[in-house]
Amino acid sequence: MRRLPAAATGALLALLLVSDATAAELRGRMWQDGQSGPPSGATLTVVCGGTTKSVSLGANGSYSVRDLPANASCKLTLKAGAKASPAVPARTNATVFNFDAEIKILPDRLIVLPK
Repeated sequence: MRRLPAAATGALLALLLVSDATAAELRGRMWQDGQSGPPSGATLTVVCGGTTKSVSLGANGSYSVRDLPANASCKLTLKAGAKASPAVPARTNATVFNFDAEIKILPDRLIVLPK
């Protein structure tokens, strides 16, 4: 087995530390108006710069989106069935950003109300 030279090992470690320092997590809970959870099959899409990630909301509306750019402007869109919400602005910080919201269901779309 070959070993990396000390300089290469140090550079790799520095790169890993910088990568971790620039990764943020967006997490929270979204629930349907008057209910304890989200609409059935709800998915959240987060776009931060060139990064796009989608996650399904848990039964209680909880979600977690990892490896987003830190200190970035983002847009969140919720979709359930054929209905989707307009994009909601959010901003990540250096580590973990909590975003909780209530979901209103209208005949033609979903509305996400940050709490």
